[in-house]
Amino acid sequence: MPYIGDALYLEWLDLEGCIQLEEIGLSVLSRKLTSLNLRNCKSLIKLPQFGEDLILKKLYLEGCQSLSHIDQSIGFLKNLDHLNMENCKQLKRIDPSIGLLEKLRELNLKNCKNLESLPNSILGLNSLKYLNLSGCVKLYNTELLYELRDAGQLKKIGIDGAPIHFQSTSSYSRQHKKSVSCSMPSSPIFPCMRQLDLSFCNLVEIPDAIGNMCCLEWLDLSGNNFATLPNLKKLSKLLCLKLQHCKQLKSLPELPSRIEIPTGESYFGNKTGLYIFNCPKLFDRKRCSNMAFSWMMQLYQVCMFLLCSCHLFLSPFLCIGIRK
Repeated sequence: MPYIGDALYLEWLDLEGCIQLEEIGLSVLSRKLTSLNLRNCKSLIKLPQFGEDLILKKLYLEGCQSLSHIDQSIGFLKNLDHLNMENCKQLKRIDPSIGLLEKLRELNLKNCKNLESLPNSILGLNSLKYLNLSGCVKLYNTELLYELRDAGQLKKIGIDGAPIHFQSTSSYSRQHKKSVSCSMPSSPIFPCMRQLDLSFCNLVEIPDAIGNMCCLEWLDLSGNNFATLPNLKKLSKLLCLKLQHCKQLKSLPELPSRIEIPTGESYFGNKTGLYIFNCPKLFDRKRCSNMAFSWMMQLYQVCMFLLCSCHLFLSPFLCIGIRK
């Protein structure tokens, strides 16, 4: 690729679709760089060694099919607020230094089908609003869920290179040992989380801590293998809950007793409602229907209020289907 080391004032670099690009060096690149687009660089096997002086805010890595790991230099990107690694199909490991990205708001790992572990340091990302792990099919048996479950007792997590393994047979070893520590909130975990997608992850358990994510507006747990769910009654901002294709689900959780009017930036788009179908083991359907109907009526009232006040456009069509 052309030499770009002297591009001292470069603010945006777009290398999307450079299918023969294997690596890129940014050691002397512009300190003004705020956006780096490497989408569909299918031969990219290594990210640049990011320096401490970069002010990078957006990093797009969707479709980088040969990228197998994210190394420790990611932790230098203190201003990063958007990290998209969707369809990085060879990605197996993310360095624990990702927990140092205090301004990170969006993290997309959708369809990273070989991702076997996440560092427990991500629990310290207090600015995170959007997390998508949909289709990460090897993230099961998850110890991260136990970390979430016991999060009330956690004060600090040492980032010593020991990732949380989602499979007991993980082949990873401890690397990149550092003395950095990441402060953890005592409660709740992910205090700014608005949209959480854990669909089709082979999960057999959902942690109670999800029921304490007070800002959560959109929750997708579709296509998993859990039989029960934690109490969601405290999620007063929840406007969309997806449970379709949860074939082991036996009962609905406690749903919010009241719904607050959303204000400001929202992540749920125009979809609201409770989505339940292809849940053949769901019993006491009359109770489920009554509870769902009560919650849906609240949602309808919120939608109508927003439509009338022109705060947001939300479809008043709310979908629920409790059926096999």
